[in-house]
Amino acid sequence: MINYRGDVGGPIFERSRRVEHVEGEPTGEEKLKKRAGSVLGLETFYQMPEDLVLAKLRMIKATVPRERALKDEEDVKAILKFTKINVAAVRKQA
Repeated sequence: MINYRGDVGGPIFERSRRVEHVEGEPTGEEKLKKRAGSVLGLETFYQMPEDLVLAKLRMIKATVPRERALKDEEDVKAILKFTKINVAAVRKQA
């Protein structure tokens, strides 16, 4: 994976190291559970809040530099604060 970092001296490309597979990390083979809906007349798909929290928790666990997981942690906190979810079901699956 190549990251782009723009500094005053110009763009710098650097390679980041990534673990091939971490246990609990999604491999892309899992089918996302989603439901159809519409927003402003446009058809779209929604991910269930419980599934979104579980996915975010897996991403936090798989993220190597802890600072990079801060956004995912904030997302989980916001989902728990503003959305009614079945916390017992999330704990059971986590």
